Amino acid sequence: MGRTEAIIKSMTLQDGAIQVSSNGTRRMRIANGAGVKVVDVNQLLKQFQQMQKMMRMMKGNGTKS
Repeated sequence: MGRTEAIIKSMTLQDGAIQVSSNGTRRMRIANGAGVKVVDVNQLLKQFQQMQKMMRMMKGNGTKS
């Protein structure tokens, strides 16, 4: 949990998950600021995107009923 929090706190307000995922230099800056590897930032972004997808699917199923 501490690593995830450090990564999130290393992001600026302009850093959105979509912008970070498409820009390698932002990922590197965030990783350096959090004291973790870029792989850890990539993993967190992947988890975020999976959760977004799941929430969209849940929302879609709720409106169809």
